[in-house]
Amino acid sequence: MINLLAIKFARNDKGKFSHAVRATRDRVNTTLSHSQVPFDVLLNELGVNRSTEHSPIFQIFMDYRQGYQDHFQFGHVEAELTANSAATGYDVHLEVTETVAGQSMIAMKLQQSIYSLANSELLLRSYVHLLEQFIQSPIGNVPVCAPSLWTEMDISNAIQIGTGMCSLEFHFLVITNMPTDSSMELTWPCTICHRVDEIVLAYPNSLAIKDGHGNILSYSQMSHRINAISGRLIECGVQHGTRVAVFQEPSSDWICSMFAIFRTGATYLPLDPKNGTHRLRGCVRVGRPAVILADSWTSASVSRLQAEDIQVIDVSEIQAGSHCDLLPNVATRDAIAVILFTSGSTGTPKGIMLPHSCLVSHAEGVEKAWNVGRNRVLQQITMSFDFSLHQIFTALANGGLLYVVPSRQRGDPAEITKIMLKEDITHTLATPTEYRVWFQMGVDALHKCSAWKWALVGGEALPKSVIQSFARLGLSNLALCDFYGPVEATIAITKGNVDYEEANTNHAIPTGHILPNYSVFILDSNMQPVPIGVSGEVVVGGPCIAQGYLELENLTNEKFIKKPATMARFVRAQEERLYRTGDYGRLREDGALLYQGRINGDTQVKLHGIRVELEEIETNVVNASNGSILQAVAVLRGDESKEKVLVAYVNLKPGLETNDKARENLWTTLRSTIAIPQYMMPSVFIPIDSIPINAHGKTDRKLLANLILPTRTTPCPAQADSEAQTSFTYAEHQLQSLWRAVLPSQVLDLTKDSDFFQLGGNSLLIIHLQRLAQRHLNTYVPLVDLIRCSSLHSMADLMVKSKVDDGQNDIDWEDEIKIPSSWLALQTSLVKATTPATDLTIVLTGATGYIGRNLLQLLADSPVVSKVYCLIRSQSRSKLTISSQKISSVICNLREPSLGLSHDVFSQISAEADVILHCAADRSFWDGYEVLRQVNVNSVKELARLAIPRGATFHFFSSGAAADCRGSANGSAAVDGPNGYVQSKWAAEKFLYNVAERFNLPVYLHTPSETRPQDVDAGVSVAILNTFIDCAKQVGARPRLDSIEGYMDLMETGHFVEKVCKVVFQDFPLQVRSGAAALPVRVMYNGVTRLPIESAMTVLGADDQWNSLQTMDPLVWMGEVKKNGFGFVLTAQNLIFSDGSERIISKR
Repeated sequence: MINLLAIKFARNDKGKFSHAVRATRDRVNTTLSHSQVPFDVLLNELGVNRSTEHSPIFQIFMDYRQGYQDHFQFGHVEAELTANSAATGYDVHLEVTETVAGQSMIAMKLQQSIYSLANSELLLRSYVHLLEQFIQSPIGNVPVCAPSLWTEMDISNAIQIGTGMCSLEFHFLVITNMPTDSSMELTWPCTICHRVDEIVLAYPNSLAIKDGHGNILSYSQMSHRINAISGRLIECGVQHGTRVAVFQEPSSDWICSMFAIFRTGATYLPLDPKNGTHRLRGCVRVGRPAVILADSWTSASVSRLQAEDIQVIDVSEIQAGSHCDLLPNVATRDAIAVILFTSGSTGTPKGIMLPHSCLVSHAEGVEKAWNVGRNRVLQQITMSFDFSLHQIFTALANGGLLYVVPSRQRGDPAEITKIMLKEDITHTLATPTEYRVWFQMGVDALHKCSAWKWALVGGEALPKSVIQSFARLGLSNLALCDFYGPVEATIAITKGNVDYEEANTNHAIPTGHILPNYSVFILDSNMQPVPIGVSGEVVVGGPCIAQGYLELENLTNEKFIKKPATMARFVRAQEERLYRTGDYGRLREDGALLYQGRINGDTQVKLHGIRVELEEIETNVVNASNGSILQAVAVLRGDESKEKVLVAYVNLKPGLETNDKARENLWTTLRSTIAIPQYMMPSVFIPIDSIPINAHGKTDRKLLANLILPTRTTPCPAQADSEAQTSFTYAEHQLQSLWRAVLPSQVLDLTKDSDFFQLGGNSLLIIHLQRLAQRHLNTYVPLVDLIRCSSLHSMADLMVKSKVDDGQNDIDWEDEIKIPSSWLALQTSLVKATTPATDLTIVLTGATGYIGRNLLQLLADSPVVSKVYCLIRSQSRSKLTISSQKISSVICNLREPSLGLSHDVFSQISAEADVILHCAADRSFWDGYEVLRQVNVNSVKELARLAIPRGATFHFFSSGAAADCRGSANGSAAVDGPNGYVQSKWAAEKFLYNVAERFNLPVYLHTPSETRPQDVDAGVSVAILNTFIDCAKQVGARPRLDSIEGYMDLMETGHFVEKVCKVVFQDFPLQVRSGAAALPVRVMYNGVTRLPIESAMTVLGADDQWNSLQTMDPLVWMGEVKKNGFGFVLTAQNLIFSDGSERIISKR
């Protein structure tokens, strides 16, 4: 009968092996004296619960068997014993079998669910390796802690597989999963700016930089701009080693300023205004730049940086050709190129010094390993973040284009994704947090980014939800790549393609493979290497290791270490210095690195991809409290599924914890005085009686991170809260419910003056708020305005003004349609000349739109037309695809007085125009009249003013749905639903009636309208459906019609524009002008066929090709279809959009 015996050992690493053996023997003999009690009886008496998943009490089982025989001799017969061991129920099962022949056999069994085969083999090799070392001394004098735990072969394999490799070998590893050990020979020039000099010579006329301010520079122009800024720096005494800060609006000048600093041998210090004044002051104080390069946006703000003794150069005042001769590039490989500031535990930013050798080695390694080539790269990351350097070098060191997003659009995912689509961006780099909000707010644009090839993600652990979002895009040419590495090792040390299938497994997602010329070592607490698969601290070597921290010698010596002597035989000579990342991780057999978080006790976290020292936050909180807070502990709360927020637990001075009003004042004061950037500001302060400590006497951060957040942190008297609620306006009441949905759950008390950011809001949460307001309040406010108006009252007021106006009581319709009194003088100068029937000069708006471009072709081909003025927006010039000597493009802005034209240009066109064709309009489905007034009504007034002097015939394209306004009881533009478009057409018509009557101006109202009842077929037109299917194939998507009811009336585009031209040419001019007032003539364009949505869905739903396509927003789909040539004009629509709870009607 076998009985189990549980033994607890106390480990002592200080003795010798012989002592450990004797202690073990004595402990076993003592325990055996109590072995009579069956193990099951012990479990019953102790009340230990049984489980089918693990063994009770202990998880390691050792079975020592003596006198085991597998061969027996019975007379002349020899027998062999074979036994199959049962599956183990223990985590580790060690069998030591001593045979009668004096041999010992060792078998180790491990749980397959916990250990892989490679793990099991490694553990067994380690066990045998320890035994071999201990038996070297017959008397056991070997200290217990002396032997190495791992075999030299296992260590050698781990170091070899953690070494970066050359380009071909790198791809070979990815494909075959076979590790190799190699280094890449660097062939680029000595610095990154010398490399860019080569690119300038190779591609002088290729585009280098575009920005959101309209600047477009070729490589040659960029070189001239860099040279001009370099010259000014030299004039100001800048030389080798001078520190020069850049404090500018993100633009092409920022990029040129950086390279100008490099070329003069100086050191670049980025001071991004986005980081806030307190933070930048600390950077200036630590970095002590001799010069600050500002621009017209920031020059007035330099004084806030407390930089009184520093020279300031406004680069906006530097002329491009101020230095004609090309100045020499004096940058050297070993000189410090850039100092990047990160969070410091003392409350002061710490500067990381990166030499030119780091930058050029990293950029060349990435290019040769991944064949990046010439790409169009998005630059939207804060300039003080090291990822910005990667974006700049990826573009400009390889002959690509860099698009610099302006500050007003940074952080606005809707705007950024529009830029990606418009600029055909191929290469992006962002944190998982940033990508997540892109998918939330800009996914429609991302679906259409067919040029997008590389999406790099780094700065934080990659959540599987983000991978799934990329997979749902369905962009076949897009590769998602994970990017990992600290600033101290120059941007990144690993990069690897992410398989979308990884998101559907329980496996950890690797950060990628080691980049060329980097080495990654996994070291234990004694700074000794561990084998593949064993976790430890990630330590980096190679030519891209930073020089250290600016004027922080002790910290530099702690983090930048010499290569351990025990590793000398394994690593390359160039890896004498290593950097300790403080990250916990392990290497896989295929060379991929798995990141497992920060080492226990480390107070550094990543928030939105930015490294944050919690101790820096804590120090500044205590200092800013002026003694009110005795101790503070900052904790990062939230998981992958929720927005991560910083929470500050504070121990208040006696008496303050019971004074609600004093505490509330303290929280308000702290938010305005703590000298840290906004992204480091705690979302909430939670008073706590005492800061918990763990068994080691240290702050127990894990306990704090798992505390349930209180439901109320700044309690107010119930009466005050009730009064605040009842004093809310309706808009404020709606908005405060949205605030509660996005702010941390403990924020309950709101007043009119409550500030979104002071209650825990941040830049990401306000994006969520913008999306909810758009969805639930039917309003869209730009992020910059939401940030500016951050109180509940001001934000609600802003949303009311931006809201779609469903009621018309506040609009004075008589005022909207009356002729301005200033126009009365035009009557005396009215020319009554007869307009010719040939040699016509026509003014056309909307020439790049669907109807306009079809009309333009007929106008250009007509023999009676001699000239066509196309009034177009500046960004539409490239869309004017029709080429003719008759066509003259004129840049205008329909939102502005005089159409944005100069007085001379406006007068010239007015004196020449015979016919005005006004096709342009803002056809937004949901915007209210006040939003559409400028484009759809004011532009009509300005065009009428242009037509009056010469008496040009005015052709206006209206809407049949305006009849709903014309037939209203009070003669106003009252219609149901968000029909600002229809109201604007009604107002424009009424105004033109008044103009025609007053000035005898010929006016035609071209009015697309519904299909006549007698022409409506009971079925669905097969031709129309086939057109829909063909268009869907061209676009690669079908419209989502499942939430839409109603119908659309259609007319062939060719018939429509031919009828328009017939009116313009054959019926011109409008009768004979007599003294009688002229009235506008309405030309109807009834639909030829009707498409019922529900019937169409039934037919299309049975088509396999249709169903195989991805879906798209119907409005976006129609826009894409029209670009490709739809073949029909929508003459009328009556659509009902429903989301299950609300129904919105849209008429045309």
